[in-house]
Amino acid sequence: MTKVRESPTQTASHDELISHDVDCCNSCEELLQGIKSRLRQAGELPGATVDQQTSLLEELYSLELGRFLLESRRY
Repeated sequence: MTKVRESPTQTASHDELISHDVDCCNSCEELLQGIKSRLRQAGELPGATVDQQTSLLEELYSLELGRFLLESRRY
């Protein structure tokens, strides 16, 4: 008997598929506020003030791909 190899998408459960996370938008604002808080606590970096970092975060958050990347970082 030959075993058919399953693709990773066939074996992954719905809970593991972060690209189709319907509840993401409900927690995106909390995620954004949490990252902003961490940036303020960490302070300035060489070459980037907290305001600059926050501005970059907001630009990233404004893009669908950016939100996906920020959400995916949790896992």
